[in-house]
Amino acid sequence: MKAYTFLSRIPGIKKSFSLKIIVVAFIGIHVPLFGIIGYLLSSQLESSSAWSIAIFTLIMTLVATAVTLFILNKLLKPVILAKEALVQFKEYSKIPDLPKDYSDEGGVLMREVQNTIEALASIQEERDNVIHILRHDLQSPINNSLAILELLKTGTLDTEAIESLELNFQTQRKRLLTSIDYVKNQKNLQSRKNALVDISIRDIIIEAIKNVEYESRAKNIKIKTTQVKERIVTIPKVILDRVLTNLLDNAIKHSKDSDTITIESSIKDDLLKIQIIDSGEGIPKDVIPLLFKIDNKKRKAYDPDKPSMGLGLYLCQKLMHSVGGRIIAANNTTSAGANFTIEYILPKDH
Repeated sequence: MKAYTFLSRIPGIKKSFSLKIIVVAFIGIHVPLFGIIGYLLSSQLESSSAWSIAIFTLIMTLVATAVTLFILNKLLKPVILAKEALVQFKEYSKIPDLPKDYSDEGGVLMREVQNTIEALASIQEERDNVIHILRHDLQSPINNSLAILELLKTGTLDTEAIESLELNFQTQRKRLLTSIDYVKNQKNLQSRKNALVDISIRDIIIEAIKNVEYESRAKNIKIKTTQVKERIVTIPKVILDRVLTNLLDNAIKHSKDSDTITIESSIKDDLLKIQIIDSGEGIPKDVIPLLFKIDNKKRKAYDPDKPSMGLGLYLCQKLMHSVGGRIIAANNTTSAGANFTIEYILPKDH
């Protein structure tokens, strides 16, 4: 760093890495030229011959210098691109598209800058997801407490209302604990295996059904399971529980009173599928491609901001993508309503 520090103190080049390289190259190229000119002038050659050789050598050296400096400036492009990428990400959160297929030092620099920015963007997105989850999960207990206060004021808090509220509080408590587990798992973002749990498919489905018991009971909706496997699988339990619960909550929200929601599961070639089928109003065709987009007016018209678990279809899809899975939405072909399918590839080493 001593040479770099020294050059960084010279006015005119201290703010440009490219200029530092160019100045050093320029001086290095011209040292032999000055030596040749000095030798010719001090030799026994005729003055005219010596000057002719010196001038020709000077011209060729300047041409070679110009070409060399031009190429050097172009070769410094990876450093410039890496610097600009970091500045753009810091100032505007813009993710660059630096090449990753070069193997020299410049290529490695661009690849590592690109990978680092993508990792930072992923961590930032995960942080936003956590905040989103906690904000919604903390909102429901507060709203319930306010509702109880209103009931106490009016004196209409009977035994049935108390039992209903107790069930709701238990559900909200479980969701908050699940949120805390999810937050804890964010420490292991770089090692998703640490979040994998061995559990039967039926157990995780039953657990999700219990999570929406209050909502289903309020609309007298029956949730039944068919073709659900007892098989033990290795899955990211916290994330899958969150997604499955939210999809059930979404199905309840778009179902009529006394409707039935069906859950099915299957495993083929290590691909786990869990399907939630409702008999509600279905999804408009022009909305299906937009369901998992954020801030879309058409999607919001289908999925309005009603009191619910609060994850949202956009965030559900993001969570599944974070563990290598996905959600597919479609309308039922033989009856009214929609179906959402969770797909997750089971790890082969478990």
